[in-house]
Amino acid sequence: DDSADDDDATGDDDDSTPFDASALDSAGPVVAESSSIGFATSTGCVLDATLFEPSGGGPLVVLAHGFQRSAAEMQGLAEHLASWGFRVVTPDLCHSSFVDSDPAANAAEMRELAADLAPGESVGWVGHSAGGLAALIAASDDPLAGVMVGLDLVDNGPGPAAAAVITAPVYGIFGEPGACNSDGNGVAVLSAASSASLGRVTEADHCDFEDPTGPLCTAICQGSNDQFDDAEITAAVRGLMTAALLGELVDADALDWWSGDLGAALQADGLWSPLP
Repeated sequence: DDSADDDDATGDDDDSTPFDASALDSAGPVVAESSSIGFATSTGCVLDATLFEPSGGGPLVVLAHGFQRSAAEMQGLAEHLASWGFRVVTPDLCHSSFVDSDPAANAAEMRELAADLAPGESVGWVGHSAGGLAALIAASDDPLAGVMVGLDLVDNGPGPAAAAVITAPVYGIFGEPGACNSDGNGVAVLSAASSASLGRVTEADHCDFEDPTGPLCTAICQGSNDQFDDAEITAAVRGLMTAALLGELVDADALDWWSGDLGAALQADGLWSPLP
């Protein structure tokens, strides 16, 4: 476990600066490097992925992209998490297109990848949209899962069964209901988990959970911003995501974003609304 006197998730106690949970929406203090890898699964799928590795190592986070998307749309989120001391892998999923859509197969292949990169270690599972569904299924079948975080998760059928058996803590960050997130159908799915903390970022659309996003998403899914700009929304998503992972895998103080003063301040500003 990380020392209380360190300010990141790495095993290196590299300074005496107290952990500052309020800063989790900004880049962290850790320098990380990225490399491309190719992992051949037992099914014949080769997962082309980027691995972000912070100096000093850290817990592994598997970060999955959405339907018809790629790991490229997860790069900014991965870099952010790596700056807070996580090893982050962003695979290009083999079964996430119109011609081949199979979240359970994606989940199984992601588990193989995680077992190769972090054998015997607790893993954080994170995913956007259909990638969130794959992350949920992966975590539900992973006895070492430390936490699962859904980013505007969308279910296309197998979600309730996975949520019913997952034992790891579950966090869900959602945008406004709309066509691109199936009217927010992931909320009911994650609510069924035995330990679930869920909420909605005001005015967040489906594209706000990608970094970078692009015209393929914004042309269809972009919403209006009458109260909050994209920078405020993005910061809230990053802070809440990072807090859930740090809070469950490293330092419980980070959960102040979810159940303490920092979360209360987001609610008071109208930017964040816990969901039942």
